[in-house]
This record gives sequence, structure tokens and C-alpha cells, in this order.
Amino acid sequence: MGEGIRFAKKQNIPALCEIWKQCFSDSQEYIQLFYNKNFERIKILAYFVNEKPVSMLHLVDASFENKAEHQRARLIYATGTLPEYRKKGYMGELIKAATKE
Repeated sequence: MGEGIRFAKKQNIPALCEIWKQCFSDSQEYIQLFYNKNFERIKILAYFVNEKPVSMLHLVDASFENKAEHQRARLIYATGTLPEYRKKGYMGELIKAATKE
């Protein structure tokens, strides 16, 4: 289980925070608040190398009205890969996996 795609667990939050911090300009306080408030209601797909998340994307449930019909959807949010793991195809693999979800 050392390398591949799987859903992140609570114990992965520190590593996810590090990916977020390196990919976006948000404060550590904001990042921690995001995970504290949202971890249970979103799904986070991550690419793991040596049991460590190195690339991530968040799947957020959403809905919209389409011709008077209520449609469910899932948004891809806050995608990122640690700089030293970029250009290896990890995000492409995550996006493929997300489309199956």
C-alpha cells in the first residue's frame, strides 16, 4: 500500500495541510480551520508515495437546478501537488479517479 490513490484519513491532515500550504497562499490558521470544519463532509482523494500524501484533490457535494430538476454534482476543489512530485502524472490519475466517484 505504499504508493497509489486512496481516500485521506484524519491522520493525514498534517500532510494535507503541508500540500495546501505549498500550493496556495492561505494561512496555516485558515487551512486548519478548513479541515476542522469540513473533513467529515468532504472526500479527499490523495496520491500516496511511501504512505505519505503528495498530491490531493477535494470532492465537495453540490446541487443545482437544471430545467426545474434538482441535480446533484460533485465539485473538484483545492487541488495540489508538492513541488518535488509534480510532472509525474499524479494529478491526472487523481482526476481520473474522481470522475469515477
